[in-house]
Amino acid sequence: MGQREIISSVNRREAHTPFGGYETFEQAKARDNSQSQAILPLDGLWPFAAYPTAEDVPAGWASPTGEELAALPTMPVPSCWEMHGVGKPVYTNMQYPFYRQGPDKSFEVEVTPGSFDLSAPAVPQENLTVCYYQRFQLPAGWEGKRVFLRFGGVETAFTLGVNGREVGFSEDSKLDAEFDITPYVAPGENLLAVKVYRFSPGSYLEDQDYWHLHGITRSVALLCKGQRHIADFQVQPLFGETLEQASLRVRVWPDREAPLFGACRVRLRLFDPQGAQVLEHTSKPFSQYGVYLQAKYVLEETLPVAAPQLWCCETPALYTLTLEMLDEESRCVDVESCRVGFREVRIQNGMLELNRKRLIVRGANLHEHSATTGRTVSPQELRAQLLKMKALNFNAVRTCHYPKDNLFYDLCDELGLYVVDETNLETHGYGGGLSDDPRWAQAYLTRAMNMCLRDKNHPCVIVWSLGNESGVGANHGAMYGWLKFYDNRPVQYESGGSLPGTSDILCPMYPSRDWVETCMSSDDKRPFIMCEYAYAKSNSNGNFAEFWELVRKYPRFQGGFLWDFHDKALVQPQPDGSLPFRYAGAFGEDVADPVPDMCLNGIVFAGLEEKPAAEEVKVCQAPLYLQYQEWHGMFGGYYLHNECFTEDLSQLAFTWELLCDGQVVESGALEGLRVAPGGQQRVELPYDRALVRGEAFWNLYARTKEATPWAPAGHLVYKVQLPAQGTQPYWEESSIASTQPLQAREEGDTILVTGANLELAYDKARGGLRSCKVGGTALFTQCQDRFYRALTGIDEGQGDNSYGQDWRAAGLHDLRPQVESVQLTQAPAAVILQERLSYCGGRLKTQRTYWITAAGVKITTQVANGLALDTLPRIGQSFRLDSAFENLRWYGRGPQECYADRKSSAFVGVYSKKVGEMHEHYVRPCECGGREDTRWLEVTDAAGRGLRVTGSGLFHFSALPWTLEQYDAADYQDQLGESQGVELTLDGWHAGLGGDTGWTKNIHPEYRIPQGNYFYEITLSWLGQ
Repeated sequence: MGQREIISSVNRREAHTPFGGYETFEQAKARDNSQSQAILPLDGLWPFAAYPTAEDVPAGWASPTGEELAALPTMPVPSCWEMHGVGKPVYTNMQYPFYRQGPDKSFEVEVTPGSFDLSAPAVPQENLTVCYYQRFQLPAGWEGKRVFLRFGGVETAFTLGVNGREVGFSEDSKLDAEFDITPYVAPGENLLAVKVYRFSPGSYLEDQDYWHLHGITRSVALLCKGQRHIADFQVQPLFGETLEQASLRVRVWPDREAPLFGACRVRLRLFDPQGAQVLEHTSKPFSQYGVYLQAKYVLEETLPVAAPQLWCCETPALYTLTLEMLDEESRCVDVESCRVGFREVRIQNGMLELNRKRLIVRGANLHEHSATTGRTVSPQELRAQLLKMKALNFNAVRTCHYPKDNLFYDLCDELGLYVVDETNLETHGYGGGLSDDPRWAQAYLTRAMNMCLRDKNHPCVIVWSLGNESGVGANHGAMYGWLKFYDNRPVQYESGGSLPGTSDILCPMYPSRDWVETCMSSDDKRPFIMCEYAYAKSNSNGNFAEFWELVRKYPRFQGGFLWDFHDKALVQPQPDGSLPFRYAGAFGEDVADPVPDMCLNGIVFAGLEEKPAAEEVKVCQAPLYLQYQEWHGMFGGYYLHNECFTEDLSQLAFTWELLCDGQVVESGALEGLRVAPGGQQRVELPYDRALVRGEAFWNLYARTKEATPWAPAGHLVYKVQLPAQGTQPYWEESSIASTQPLQAREEGDTILVTGANLELAYDKARGGLRSCKVGGTALFTQCQDRFYRALTGIDEGQGDNSYGQDWRAAGLHDLRPQVESVQLTQAPAAVILQERLSYCGGRLKTQRTYWITAAGVKITTQVANGLALDTLPRIGQSFRLDSAFENLRWYGRGPQECYADRKSSAFVGVYSKKVGEMHEHYVRPCECGGREDTRWLEVTDAAGRGLRVTGSGLFHFSALPWTLEQYDAADYQDQLGESQGVELTLDGWHAGLGGDTGWTKNIHPEYRIPQGNYFYEITLSWLGQ
């Protein structure tokens, strides 16, 4: 391979539907090759040798001696070599991992030491190259047959040798590479040699936002077939005027190099999902079909199938088609099979339709990732990922940004997940510079063609994608044209604005709410499906509910693919045996992204534990919803909508409960809610109005009646909370009246307030309460203003023009109070302290009154925010409590973490938790554990002693084992340090999280805290004294 040659492959076979490796019809029908002698898996431990550069690989690399092989270490195949100590994992978003700063400070390729080049396809001389070896015995019975070697994926490129002879070369690390090694193998023992390059010219086309990990990353197998065999086949369900008028178009390509293949015929048999045969047809000989496509004789038959069971995400009905090649004597000489899903994908009336119904895309982007093995994902882990998706009400996957392993598509067929299959093409670090370059046209086109040729028969694939973030140019036009001619599925591409010549769908990234509404009234009437939205980095996903309101408002706005499904953290074993998650920069690598934790943007953690936002996502995108509707402004009521394709809602059990002031006073089951697919039904809320008192809510829950492959019976699918008729705003008289006398005295910088059971200290030098003891029990210390939060991933953004940068520049992270005045007033049974504090050069001021009695403290606060910021993160106060005060009970939203712009799924109720349970394990610690719309809060120790907190209005609180400063300083969870007790923070206002993107200021206006004057009041009363 030359350093500057753009070569996709040498001697690699044309892409095709993967061979099944079956020997018999029975194996093919069962799609089980585990007992077949026609396939030989080669996964296992392979000897390997690593070299700093490709030039360092010895000339005889493909034919080592037995002694040399025996001396080599081994590595599992499949795997990524960086996960086994060879090289370092490198994460970048846009920057190519081989870029270095050139003499003019631009990022260039150091082709040779001191020699820089900006021109693709230049590859650096420093190019780690690993040679893998594996011996195998040619199985008995393979002599005289064709022998194929299939690699599921090798990153980034490789040269293949067999028995000391070079066979070929392949780029495109995310598709099968198959070689015919028949001329190279011999009876008995054989030796495979695979030389894998870290970088190749193809690296310029694989600049995805992900870890750069290398090696033989997917499975390897040998297969054998007779000389006459099926080389490829294509299966397309077709429909007439109705979906009951169906047919199956089957094309079969023989291996045209085989002798006498023209005399062979193909027997087709179709079995329904229950295993019953519904079709059998034997074709004419191949020689009687026309010459087509480079002199290949293509068998083409279109066979009627009456009223098939339709495939969709809810009922993924899969037929099995077997294809037997018969010789002149009607003997089976080869057999293949595939699963068939009868479904129709089309664009009609500006909407993407499946089976002639509007398709709502509840999607997520999914990288091929395991925290422990990198790009190599075991079948068990992959299945767990897809089952978790289904459990969270996802119905679609975008294969960001490359085709997945073959098993992925089989599982999506089986489980019912729609797939946008994306070409392994991203030139983000190079912009669109290659997309109009004719030298790269073949490489672009080959990647799209090979993806389509491999995955064409999977019903789960409903859209082809031309890749990601590669600008737009003529090369994309060629890809689009080929896909549209060869196949009948839509094609999408985002870059360049989803131009009509490259995309059938408007598929933008991270549109704002306003942009979506504008597009709905534009002249472009294509379907609008977001290829990426709802950036789930760390504590995020504010505003998610708003997008789903738009989905239900505009038929052409059909959902999108959340970014993204799981955190791409990697574990890093520690000397103590622990396996903490890590992100870029933790592995001693010499290249790391400027935003090193940008890989932590999943809705679930790397181990598939759900982040708090996952509940919001699941509920908002559920395929049913309850909505209040009015007819002509007169008749109103609640209607339950069913967005399913084929299932009514009878498979769900609906239960309800009536809550008054947070307590359940009535509950029951809601029967008779069948609601046909796509229909709606009025729901009469069945609670007893006479029971309503105080603040009342009606909750509805929909759970599965029976277990599914992804969830047990009783799994929550949807829930909603509504105000009950006759509800009143919650009100609690926050009385701390007491007749017990108090005394106040000044001692230096301290004002001491004492009584029979109270010792309270006020800090005159810094302002705020310094400590409080009640009945000899220290309740809290270190009361201070809080106008800052430990930065979330959205707060940090990408440096410039971020909330975090603004807040730090204003000094909010390091508040230095200036005490303007303190006034003490003594009453018979109360002490009144008034303080005026200023921060940030006088641009932020607080005026606070403490009304202190033996029963508690009422704190009223006025804040004048003159800072020229888009928003403050919060306005509140924190208190330090001893770790013994670990019991929390509150009336407000919960039970999960929630914020002003992410609380639809957090119901108002009474909840209990331990302080340790309020902490969320975001890989990079940040603001967490907040609870919104709180009415009251109790914080107690095991004896019931502690605080009760109420407010004049709703308040936000958190109670965490570490301080704000510890969260903000730590890079990882295991760097938080020792707990300093409980940090209780009470906010009158807490800004939303944002999450429309991860690099802009995107907290919506209604969730900001802009310049202005603010007032809040909290009352602390003593418990258990």
